[in-house]
Amino acid sequence: MYKTLPLVYSLSGLAGAGKTRLIKALAAIGAQTIDLEALAEHRGSVFGPVSSLLVTRESFHNALQKTWNETKQSAPVFLEREGPFIGSLDIPKPIYNQLVAAPAIELKADRYRRIQNILFDYRDLTGDRARYGIRQLKPILGEDLCRYCLELQERCWLPQLVDILLDYYDNSNLYSQPKYIACTIETSKGNPDEWVGKMPVDSLGRQDAKSVRVGEKITTSNSS
Repeated sequence: MYKTLPLVYSLSGLAGAGKTRLIKALAAIGAQTIDLEALAEHRGSVFGPVSSLLVTRESFHNALQKTWNETKQSAPVFLEREGPFIGSLDIPKPIYNQLVAAPAIELKADRYRRIQNILFDYRDLTGDRARYGIRQLKPILGEDLCRYCLELQERCWLPQLVDILLDYYDNSNLYSQPKYIACTIETSKGNPDEWVGKMPVDSLGRQDAKSVRVGEKITTSNSS
């Protein structure tokens, strides 16, 4: 059984906008976070497996249920917005329903910063696993573009490779836009610690006079 958490917030944004970095920054200051991709040991893309170890559906669900049910209901909890699956692992429906209904903190970054973030997060793009991932996209990219991407990977022209693949991921992301956006944070500049300071909700659950919760949306009060 999964309990209902009243203060769930999803981190939303295109690939490379900085969602994973913000999750880690929030966790570092003691905020409640649930890192779905860490529990699944998968980064949610065709380049996703973090290790060669296979996480089973049962172990993922058990770990997620334990983490979810240990979360305090009195403080906010932050999760990265995901589709119904992370790799081959499904997110349990009670959690997924709460995630998609939650107000979103949307991250936006320019294309250059997104490419740099992805190159930092995916440092193994020159390996066989990444090559296999590119081949998996052949039905979507088409034979010619897939072959070109493989050539870029072989030559280690990784910024150009990521730039092409971003078009694919941006198009797939359009189908999972949040219903409610609490705020938008520009992540092209600054660092995750600075992004935390721009959030209109106290990440540690302390009372914040400048944040007012209205239904499932958050509005920022102008009062001091």
